[in-house]
Amino acid sequence: MSIYKAFNKIFISLIDDCILVFPEDPNFKNYRKGAKILDQFNTLKPAQVYKKYSSMYRQYIDTKNEDFFLNNDYSKLNEVADDDEVTNFINNIKLHWNDLSTENKDKIWKYLNTLCLLTDKLNV
Repeated sequence: MSIYKAFNKIFISLIDDCILVFPEDPNFKNYRKGAKILDQFNTLKPAQVYKKYSSMYRQYIDTKNEDFFLNNDYSKLNEVADDDEVTNFINNIKLHWNDLSTENKDKIWKYLNTLCLLTDKLNV
């Protein structure tokens, strides 16, 4: 399996977990549809965008800096991504963050860290 396919699989798993935890929020289902479409038609893009994103915020991901996560507006992401869906996804997680258990917060950090580790292997 390519790094890109592995990245997309893990990213979709993150979204699936968000759907399980917040089944009443239709946004996560929409993000899943978009991620599946990208996986089929532009497999490289999600990992490429994430690599650029994670390079800006990597230290905060590595240290699980919750304050930064919740207080940052992520406006720099719009410079990296072609649209604001990445920012919308992050803001949607932020919206629900205080409702998450410590265990689920830790799972999100692990997902983000794993995605960083995968994109470290890309020559983009």
